[in-house]
Amino acid sequence: MQACQEAGRSYVTGVRANSGYGSRVVLAMALLFATATAHAQTSTCEACPVVVPFVELNTSAAPIVPSTFQSVLLTEGGRLLVSHRTANPPQIAVYDTTGRFIDLHVREGEGPGEFRWAPQLTPGPAGTVWAWEQERLVRLDARLRHMDTRNMGRQISVRWSIPLSSGMVVAESAAPREVSIVSLMDSAGKVIRNVERAPETYASAIAAPASANGFWTLHSNQLLLRRYSDTGELVGTVPITIDDFEPWSGRLAGEGNEGMELPPRPRHVGLVDIGNNGMIVLTRVLDPNWKPRSSARMLRLHEIVLDGQHDTVIRVVDLRTGRVVGSTRAPQHLIAVAGARDLFYTTRIAPDGHVITEIVRVAAGGTNRAQ
Repeated sequence: MQACQEAGRSYVTGVRANSGYGSRVVLAMALLFATATAHAQTSTCEACPVVVPFVELNTSAAPIVPSTFQSVLLTEGGRLLVSHRTANPPQIAVYDTTGRFIDLHVREGEGPGEFRWAPQLTPGPAGTVWAWEQERLVRLDARLRHMDTRNMGRQISVRWSIPLSSGMVVAESAAPREVSIVSLMDSAGKVIRNVERAPETYASAIAAPASANGFWTLHSNQLLLRRYSDTGELVGTVPITIDDFEPWSGRLAGEGNEGMELPPRPRHVGLVDIGNNGMIVLTRVLDPNWKPRSSARMLRLHEIVLDGQHDTVIRVVDLRTGRVVGSTRAPQHLIAVAGARDLFYTTRIAPDGHVITEIVRVAAGGTNRAQ
């Protein structure tokens, strides 16, 4: 099976927009995700990953305090919620899937449904929205009305959660200087039991819904997929083979010389179960022109994220063999949209200072012809 590679050069295939997008946006997004050596073109690869423009969200549509550090959630009702994580006051912007701005919820305060800091947004069961703020879980209904607030007992950071058909939720969390933990929770956000822990403090566990029931996990620094049932029981594992990814270990940056050695290492950032024994694995890698701003041998975590440019390598893995059967490289750092199986986003600053959130769909393309 042919991978989407030509003499070591990757390319993006099958670029086209969803309804409501004009040719100017299609062209812009095609150029964004194509490499300098090739543009969108016909491919006969049955498993080539494709990056398809979905929608753009612009902060110029409302009095939003913009930030490129965001949390983006697709709700069950088809709304896109954006929390600008470094904005003050805390705001949740609401858009539809054509990019039209709908509403802005300003929730600053200490009362019910209010936030001291901009929250991380993840999906809860039955269409609810779970907003995580330091040690608190604030549960909101589909209209962003306050349901209740739970104190989790410690400061944690939650990057994703997945509602399960059993009515429970599986979520990943990490406290400062602690390992990432995957936990099974009830519908109110109470931890029932821990499912697994990441092996290193710098590594994290990422997850995706399985094409049937249950979910998958993959540690950002390893090459072992784990499949779990809806009740959190381990069903099986799939070792995967990626020739240019070497499993690594490290720890979070601390005081003094603690931290990651330069340069920052590749890390997995997303999974998409595409069915038919196929899995898309997204891996963040350094841009070939990356250079550290400092000559120091160590970098703190925030410097690793912000210092220099990152690309995303998108690979299709055959779950029967663990082998990569198709791959491409997008010159952007793609981040998963919470609540969406196959949507990812990146941000950029427009010339007028507003922030644009570009959302794309990642899929295995089959036989595609550029539109």
